[in-house]
Amino acid sequence: MDIKFDKSSLKTKIFWVYATPVILLLWVLVSFYFNIGVKRDYEKAQLKAEKVEDTRNEILRNMKKLGFKNTNTIAEPFNDLVSIKKCAKFSKISNVQIKRADASAPKDMKDGSVKHHETYKISHVKLLNAVKFIDYAEREFANVSCIDLKLTALPSKTKDAWDAIIVFEYLTGF
Repeated sequence: MDIKFDKSSLKTKIFWVYATPVILLLWVLVSFYFNIGVKRDYEKAQLKAEKVEDTRNEILRNMKKLGFKNTNTIAEPFNDLVSIKKCAKFSKISNVQIKRADASAPKDMKDGSVKHHETYKISHVKLLNAVKFIDYAEREFANVSCIDLKLTALPSKTKDAWDAIIVFEYLTGF
């Protein structure tokens, strides 16, 4: 039996009558093979998501035991002076004690966000109040972190008077 295959045989109806089911069968088999991998990846991702959910719930339980408020709410964006005033109010620091010392030029990041550095000077503050100030800023506002803290002891009767220089870094523009 001699089978000849050339371009003219592709144009005949009888070729496509036999070739179409074979092509469709191969397409179904290849799709089935790749979908098995997708299903396996989905199951792995589902297991990871369940583990993350369990970890999250455990963290929330521990925070509740330690007396922290529920942090399920989305943090508001950091807004220079308004946010700093909120931090000061929470940590019982007078607005007169806080001064914005420096702010570097915003730097564009690869992901489209903008990185800011701002320095604040707090004069005559108690150490615990300074720590509350930083903690509140990092917990309540999105993408804020304290990258530097310099404390200078001041002579006082209580020995708990400090000048603090705090440098915050935060991202905007997501």
